[in-house]
Amino acid sequence: MSSHLRKRCAKRTLDELIRESAPTNGKARTPYWRLITAIRASSQLLHPEPFRGDALLASHDDVLRACIQVVRKRGFWKRRPETWVAPNANLFEQFKSLVSHLFERFDVPMFLTPAWCSSDRKCWQIDLYLHLAVGRSIRQFEWPLPYPVPMTKREARWFMQAPDDCFVIGAWRWAQVRALGGDRRLADILTMAPALLIPTEHEDFWKSVIRFLINNAPMTAVEINEIVAFINQQRFLPADRVWGRGAGQEPLQPEFSMKGRSLMSLRRHMVNWRTDLLTKIPALTQSDPGWTRTNIGAFRHSTGDTLWTIDELLSDRELRIEGGIMKHCVATYIQECAQRGTSIWSMKMQQGERRKRTLTIEVLPNSKIIWEAKGKQNDPPDEPEIEMLQRWAAQEGLKIRCL
Repeated sequence: MSSHLRKRCAKRTLDELIRESAPTNGKARTPYWRLITAIRASSQLLHPEPFRGDALLASHDDVLRACIQVVRKRGFWKRRPETWVAPNANLFEQFKSLVSHLFERFDVPMFLTPAWCSSDRKCWQIDLYLHLAVGRSIRQFEWPLPYPVPMTKREARWFMQAPDDCFVIGAWRWAQVRALGGDRRLADILTMAPALLIPTEHEDFWKSVIRFLINNAPMTAVEINEIVAFINQQRFLPADRVWGRGAGQEPLQPEFSMKGRSLMSLRRHMVNWRTDLLTKIPALTQSDPGWTRTNIGAFRHSTGDTLWTIDELLSDRELRIEGGIMKHCVATYIQECAQRGTSIWSMKMQQGERRKRTLTIEVLPNSKIIWEAKGKQNDPPDEPEIEMLQRWAAQEGLKIRCL
């Protein structure tokens, strides 16, 4: 096939793709063709030559998908597409110039531009782009995320300066690190840390971790990532995933804190954490045969945003971890549980992603009597815990001796 024929074929293929992408809504068709005409007249974005894009704008399909999003938001156009003149730059920068021309009264960070290539009709990042384009503060934007994204004035200023290759939530974390006094390198590293990718209900705690990293700089990127991953494992991940099967769903160190820690003490703990925990959970071994479940059922009850659970502990490892976290002697009941003379249960309360052990309960399986119920350090149960205990007793036909 000759070069001339190849060009004609490429143009015909692209023209067909443009027609197929046109909106079916009659009101949107005229703005769409105005936009297409302006793009073809001034830029290389819809040129039939092979597309020389990048990961963010990789093909003509991406350009046309973005055109559809731009047309959907035509009510926010500040200038006519016909007056746009493309810069002498790469294709992504030409596209950035186009949306800036149409929508911006005030500069919007480059990292928000890829939002226009989304196929999601309700892409909230586009709403954020339009919010900033008219000069509104990022602090006034309502992020559609499970947890709030609070932002100080200092963080808001840094957000607008985040690197062009950031993703939107990453830009928020980047701004947070810079506002707390971290340098560009640390902000870049933490933006990509899996445990810090999105905001959670534990942001006050993670701020204490970020301050710790800032105060102990410089560190290698490898050590920074290892510290963040270790802290996340100890405080938030189920013990089953960190220690091994049978350790339970509660984190190993749910009260882990940065208070009073030095870098050296944290390094020692990261190396010796299993030994450190064994001092709190004596004789924790890999031998964990477990025992059979009683015929008493577990308990689940929701009150508002709180989930209460009661589950039977079925191995010596679970008993030792329960005793270590709750700081009492339930681990001495291993032999009685194995012989099925008694059974031990753990009451937990979950709010959001945080789960907390609240009571350790002894039930005599043959007589179905709740013999004992103790909180941390053998504290008596409080009123909400007593209510859940009574609900469970009613559900399973248990008698309560301990109240």
